[in-house]
Amino acid sequence: MRDSHPNRDAPQPARLHTALRVRILKAPKVGDCDLKGFDVSRFEVGQIYDLGQQLAELLLACGYAEPETRLHGRAPGKSPRRK
Repeated sequence: MRDSHPNRDAPQPARLHTALRVRILKAPKVGDCDLKGFDVSRFEVGQIYDLGQQLAELLLACGYAEPETRLHGRAPGKSPRRK
């Protein structure tokens, strides 16, 4: 039996609020890496930001940031305490 949903094979819209967490490695410059249109003056080296997917991917690709996967409040290299 065939699926009767009319849009089954239609492309799905992108998620509107996808955020990526990144750590800034060096100060981004507007003239570099197609960052025009983004306010990159607010970013501080070493800080972690939750950014929209497009800006985060540009900063990652250009070497201005790295993915941040640690949980908040935990020192680097420390595992959670076990009871």
